[in-house]
Amino acid sequence: MYESLVCGACVRDIAILKRWAGTPGILMVVRDGTNDKWKVIGQDSESAETLDVNGGHNELPPVVVGQKRGRSGSVGDDPKTKRPREVAESSSTLAEPRQGPPCLAPCPSSYVQRIFSSAQSPVAVHESSELGSGDIFLTQGFRERWCQCTQCLTSLHLHPYLLEEEETYEPPEDPDSGLSLEELGMRALQRLPRDKAIDGIRAFNEMRDQLMNHLRPFAQEGREVTEADIKAFFEEKMAARGSG
Repeated sequence: MYESLVCGACVRDIAILKRWAGTPGILMVVRDGTNDKWKVIGQDSESAETLDVNGGHNELPPVVVGQKRGRSGSVGDDPKTKRPREVAESSSTLAEPRQGPPCLAPCPSSYVQRIFSSAQSPVAVHESSELGSGDIFLTQGFRERWCQCTQCLTSLHLHPYLLEEEETYEPPEDPDSGLSLEELGMRALQRLPRDKAIDGIRAFNEMRDQLMNHLRPFAQEGREVTEADIKAFFEEKMAARGSG
């Protein structure tokens, strides 16, 4: 079950969606060849490539941690060297810039990226579309699963619908939606002046009787009434009205 759909054309224009396409929770329907069956990728971690926690497009250098000093007999316990060591550690801590959260975005699916990269010309687009349109299906709760690193959030903020649910348009309720044609006709007649309403009812009854007379031979002879027969009836009435 998916929550949202993004078409392949939009995915190709949004780099962060291209990166996540086909990874867990970002479903795609693809196939290996034109004679192969369609399959869904991105349903679980087994169908996706291995996540690279510290890799991706925002690699962070490993944090260097000082070694633990020995309990006794070590150089770090010497009063002559203890204070300079602490001063050096404090200076390096102050000088080191504060790092943001690491990038936790999954590694791009190499198979999906081949589909996107091959669509560079009309012929290639046609060929790649036979393997997959590029549409992605975002599963429930996808907005809470995005990587929160600085670079990913910057890209996501360019497309707010990826972070916040948009309001769904609902047309106003039609009070006449549950009424039959007869009820709608009677309501329309009630809005007319009395004399015009009576004329309208009289004209309707007259046309109904004429139509019944026109169709009676079909019923007697067992013939099928076609659209052309009905059109011929109304065209005859319009012509008689115009000549009169």
